[in-house]
Amino acid sequence: MQPNTNDAFQELVSANTDLSVSMHAMYMLRRFRSLGILAEYIQKDGAFAYLRIPASDGARLEIRPLSTRVNDVVTVQPLMEWNEYPEPLRSALQKANKPTGFYRYNAHIELIVDDYEPEYPDRQCLASEDGPCELADFNFSARDFQQFIFGAIFHIKEETGFEVYPDFRRSRVAL
Repeated sequence: MQPNTNDAFQELVSANTDLSVSMHAMYMLRRFRSLGILAEYIQKDGAFAYLRIPASDGARLEIRPLSTRVNDVVTVQPLMEWNEYPEPLRSALQKANKPTGFYRYNAHIELIVDDYEPEYPDRQCLASEDGPCELADFNFSARDFQQFIFGAIFHIKEETGFEVYPDFRRSRVAL
């Protein structure tokens, strides 16, 4: 999918970072749901905060936009970023009426586990018997949406040994 090339639309989005971040989060939410993954759009103070994906074993994934801090100024980046192909290729693709670039998905991902498991003391992090534990906390990027979510899940397994399975909707077809 190629972004809207309407200059007025691009000016509006670039001038309003909150709109851009929220718009891309809603797009990712639709993509998660089209894969069958149960995802939620979480707001704080009326603005987008993160996408939450409930998972097995009392876990949840929280997908947040990346942010940078320079001189006490925090800049939030959208979850998706459009990248144009280099010029010779871009012109040929434009003539063929094909997309002239691709989206790159970038996010800060946290895995939070609500269940306390005494048999895994190395995974307790900040956990106690009363509260959740942040088991994984990392930045992840991919240029394919399915690679983005399933690559992040694989990364969690490789780094922590914890297998996380997102909650999926039930099939609409009775088996």
